[in-house]
Formats: sequence, structure tokens, C-alpha cells
Amino acid sequence: MRGVKKLYKPDRLKRLMPRTVRPTPSQEPSFNLSDVELQAWEAHLLPRCDGSRNVGDLVRLAAKPENDVLGTLVALTSLRVLDLR
Repeated sequence: MRGVKKLYKPDRLKRLMPRTVRPTPSQEPSFNLSDVELQAWEAHLLPRCDGSRNVGDLVRLAAKPENDVLGTLVALTSLRVLDLR
């Protein structure tokens, strides 16, 4: 998680996480959610990743800088906690 958030540039985050995709919980996560260290705002955002909202909606709901939200979503997708549709 930290590596993605620190090392990925904004352009890369936007390319990996387009505003129109809808994150959903993975049916076969690579990690248990209890093994992933989340900040409070990330823990509040995760239940909203239910496929009913696109990335643009999630960025607005998080009320955090776009790159922070995109970094979290990309990292959770990389860990297969979330899938994209």
C-alpha cells in the first residue's frame, strides 16, 4: 500500500484508475482485509466501493486529495481487495 501511494505519479494513478470504472469487492482477495492497514478515511471509503459508484464519485465522497484516493484504490486493486468493472 505504502509503495503505491508514495511512488506512483498522478498520471500513472489516473491511467490505472479511470474515473468511470466502478470498484467492487473482490470475490477472491489475495489478502484478508484485516491484514491491510487502512487509515480511518480509507476504512470509511471501502464499504462505498460496492459497484454502485464510479471512481469520480468516490473521490468526491472521500473529501481527500484526488491522488490520495486514487492511490488507495490502486493499491487495494493491486492487493485484489477490490476488482474493477
